[in-house]
Amino acid sequence: YENTFLIVDRDECWILETAGREWAAKQVKTKQGISNCYSIRQEMDMLSENAAKIAKEKRWLAPDEPFDFAKAYSGRLVGQSFGVPRFRRLNKLLAQKDAHDFDSLAQILRDHFDDEIISPRFGESAGTFKSICMHMHDWGDSETSASLLARCDDTLGIIARYAPGQPCLSAYIPVYMVGKLPEKLQTADKLFDKDSLWWQMKLLSLLVAVNEQAFAIFPHLSRFFLNFSFI
Repeated sequence: YENTFLIVDRDECWILETAGREWAAKQVKTKQGISNCYSIRQEMDMLSENAAKIAKEKRWLAPDEPFDFAKAYSGRLVGQSFGVPRFRRLNKLLAQKDAHDFDSLAQILRDHFDDEIISPRFGESAGTFKSICMHMHDWGDSETSASLLARCDDTLGIIARYAPGQPCLSAYIPVYMVGKLPEKLQTADKLFDKDSLWWQMKLLSLLVAVNEQAFAIFPHLSRFFLNFSFI
């Protein structure tokens, strides 16, 4: 699967980018976001054995050009045209604060170029531009299906907040990575299921999307969500 991944434990964070059987990896030392585009250029810490050789043989870079993983392997991938603006927007918002918490990160993941380009004319949930939170406009489009925020705590282990739906129309609820996963968190098939947390949230999201300005008041939505019948 040709994409970008975060690999994280309590002590380290790495970005891994894959292209077929070739890959590059870089250890993250400061704030950094990824999207559906390659971001590792010449500063990788690890590289698959044949990545540079293949790029040279395929003439993906000029003969005297330093090896650049992202430039060599991006090519004409259609998804890059959507991933790059999201990547730039994400890192711009991350850089606006020295440190983030769940609330500030949730706001970033709900972003629709708020107050920039053309301010949302029909409500943020209209998804006029493909920002960090994505909405489907046509059958061939992609959209954000769920969202997870997580951090490591010395006492509690992994603490997470889960939004089972598009972030701008969902509430982030607490999730603790211990014990057995509740059955209602395990089901989300292609057809509506009243016993599925994801499908219940999808239904709520569709109702909120009718008038985002009126209904998507997130603190109140969160309280309502926690009292919903599937909890």
